Amino acid sequence: QGQKTDFLFGSNTNREDKIYLWGQVEKHGQTIQVVADSLHVQASQVSLYNRGPLKVMYDPARGFHIDQFELTGPGGRVVARDHPDFRSAIEIMLGDIDLRPWAFLFGQPHVGGVLNAELAFSGGLSDPLVFAEGNLKQVEAYGLLIPTITTNFSYGDKRFLVDVVLVPEHGKPISVSGSVPIDSAEPLQLDLRSEGLALTLLDTFVAGINEIAGDLALELQLRGTRDIPTYQGKLRLKNGKINHPSIGRVYEPIFADLTMDQNRVRLDSLSIGKIGQQLVVSGHADLTSGELSDFDLRMNFTHFQPIRWPEVKAELSGQLHMVGTSLRPRLSGNLVVQQTDIRLG
Repeated sequence: QGQKTDFLFGSNTNREDKIYLWGQVEKHGQTIQVVADSLHVQASQVSLYNRGPLKVMYDPARGFHIDQFELTGPGGRVVARDHPDFRSAIEIMLGDIDLRPWAFLFGQPHVGGVLNAELAFSGGLSDPLVFAEGNLKQVEAYGLLIPTITTNFSYGDKRFLVDVVLVPEHGKPISVSGSVPIDSAEPLQLDLRSEGLALTLLDTFVAGINEIAGDLALELQLRGTRDIPTYQGKLRLKNGKINHPSIGRVYEPIFADLTMDQNRVRLDSLSIGKIGQQLVVSGHADLTSGELSDFDLRMNFTHFQPIRWPEVKAELSGQLHMVGTSLRPRLSGNLVVQQTDIRLG
């Protein structure tokens, strides 16, 4: 004697973004079968809906089995079936999937793009094996556009293996590879690389700045655990530029070399401005636990203009030495204001 449960749920059908689903779940012993008679997901004018009933079965001894599963519509196509080459495995093919309906489902209405991918699942519900490869085109998220993302990932033994390459609109590709455990106390290993990340990507996210530019080459390793991560690697900024309208200054060119080791950041070199009108900084900063717990910075000013308002202009030369922590900084040195213009009225 089996058990059967009918289900029906959905959102307001009068809204532009909506979802509704109905069907039944049957259980016979350890075997569970889900049949969805109708599934419809819509975001704006983009939608996906089932072609025929969706029938998925799960048995602990056999794993998943798919009798029929196809979604289609203006939002793309999803087909799932038993894997033709591996027993007790299923494969899912995603073709030209518009991300907007699915982003809507997960509460991210500002995310868009087109996904093509192939996935394979095997194993039990408590310990599945997942393999996937695919790409995303024209990814949009909160004003940021990434033309292409390619990805390969797998999941098994409670750990994700990832290999992702992002090709931004400007600058060189960014790659992320390594493994991430489910258990936050297990070892973490991620590598992040780019030969020239265009800092124009940050324009959207930094308030009060009209323009951020430059090429950031980076090679970073994330180790430790998710609970206590550690960072190490190198970053090099070339031809940097910051347009800060509130202080009337465009800082350029900016060059910097940083080394990270066990969350300690060493500022090998930082220069802002042209030779003869420049600020040069070197030293180190300790970012343990995400806070500026210790720093030692030396600053050399040469006819440097920190602000440039219509009413106030200043030019600085000299040396400063800043040490201590964010709560107890100490400053020493000799700084000369070589030229000051103040206009009143």
